[in-house]
Amino acid sequence: MLFRALIPTTVPNFKTTPFFSPIFPSLRGLKDDKEKETQSRLSDLLEFLRKEVEKKSTVEALNLKSTSSENIAHTLFGGATTDARCHKKYSVKLSPLGKGTLFEFDFLEQEVICGNMPRLPKQQILKELKRYKIWISDLGDGCPKIKMLLGSDVYSKVITGGVKQLKGGLTAVNTKLDWTICGEHASSNNENRELSTMLTNSFFVQNLKVSDLWNLETIGITDDGRSLTKEIEDELAREQFLSDLSRNEEGRYSVGLPWTQKQPPEIPTNRHVAETRLFSVTRKLRNLRKYHAYDQIFRDWLDEGIIEKVPENDLYKRSHYLPHHPVFKSESLTTQIRPVFDALSKTGRAPSLNDCLFSGPNLIEQIPLVLLRFRENAIGVTSDIKRALLQIELREPDRDLRFLWWENEKIQEFRHNRVVFGVTCSPYLLGVVLGYHLSHVPKELRDCK
Repeated sequence: MLFRALIPTTVPNFKTTPFFSPIFPSLRGLKDDKEKETQSRLSDLLEFLRKEVEKKSTVEALNLKSTSSENIAHTLFGGATTDARCHKKYSVKLSPLGKGTLFEFDFLEQEVICGNMPRLPKQQILKELKRYKIWISDLGDGCPKIKMLLGSDVYSKVITGGVKQLKGGLTAVNTKLDWTICGEHASSNNENRELSTMLTNSFFVQNLKVSDLWNLETIGITDDGRSLTKEIEDELAREQFLSDLSRNEEGRYSVGLPWTQKQPPEIPTNRHVAETRLFSVTRKLRNLRKYHAYDQIFRDWLDEGIIEKVPENDLYKRSHYLPHHPVFKSESLTTQIRPVFDALSKTGRAPSLNDCLFSGPNLIEQIPLVLLRFRENAIGVTSDIKRALLQIELREPDRDLRFLWWENEKIQEFRHNRVVFGVTCSPYLLGVVLGYHLSHVPKELRDCK
């Protein structure tokens, strides 16, 4: 399930009385009727001002600007589903109390986040927390309104692993935003109490026209909504491509991987998964009597500089390992067996390599334009580039994508020097390199007929 981070459109009730308390002493000398009338007017004024304050949203109070919007339908605990409605999205920077570290999160606007969430009384837990040197700011009486709710899409990224089991059934969990308390205290009164449940599954909903429903059956399929609009994501990927693009002395293009973050994230090594898959693939290839053909491909790649052995001084350097498997195409005249690398492989809830890369635009949407151009003239011409992806180099910082294979019956570590089959951005990188190259063809050659 996906639980989204939410921010309310209304702020909690403000205590406005202290601002007007100096007025009351000056009115005590008035006659009873006059005093009652004046106090009634002041009460009405206070109520009016309280309502005016409540009209001001949290978004306005924090002076936030909407970055995008999404149509969301919520499936609630018990199976009830709400109607889809548009939620504005905001980017908010949060930091722990007393610390300067800022963490940026995306929140969806929601008028009412949840029902009453009672605080835990101080006397029940404060001494035990103090013994663990844990300090909680949200203790006391009452049920203040929830201002922001971090969903599991965010929570999994902020937990640090620190957990303390407390007496009475509570658990203290350490996060990057400081300690939090969860669970139900054994001393809580289970009779006639209000339970506020926040188990919500959020689905993206797209409003479709009748024509769009027909288009879903064609090859012009559009992508679903994401945190970034597709146009912005494609523009960021193109800017990153142009900044990393270079050409060596041989004329070969070198590109970088289009990371979704400014700095490549730390992806789990995944070596255990890669090693397990290596044994499985080896058994399959031997049973099919295709092992030597598969092995010869890696030997050819090694001779051509497409891959290289990991140097001994880099063997203990932290890196990500890609499992691989063969894809057979018996009808192909040139490549009947091809290694494909699994960039979707992941460990636990950690992201995969593909999760950390821009995929680029949906190239399927461009096929209708290609087909239409073939109808413009009498003769259509097509061509093919031999092992097109392997003709493009990866820049040095992005080459440490490793895989395991055999050498002299021992496991050897290799790494890629070229664009990799199976990585989500590879078709995009090939397309933009070809487009860039064709756009720089000399005008006199471009106009030849």
